[in-house]
Amino acid sequence: AYLGGTCDMIGELVRYATNQAASGKFKQVAKIRSQADSIMAQLLDFDMTGYLRTKYDQARGHLRKLEQMTYEIKLKTGK
Repeated sequence: AYLGGTCDMIGELVRYATNQAASGKFKQVAKIRSQADSIMAQLLDFDMTGYLRTKYDQARGHLRKLEQMTYEIKLKTGK
């Protein structure tokens, strides 16, 4: 249950980052991405199968969205 919740937290971080970006708080988005990267790095240590593997794959997809968001912010702001 703990690992599934941790995977779900990545999606919540992406939602939070989206709200921060909409408010123009781009530095906050970079911090959120860093936190999400750290969490995903820790999740790599676990051998997940079945339901947990599905949750992990969803978290990876959410992380890709966050990476895309930070890339687009860098393009628009030049920072």
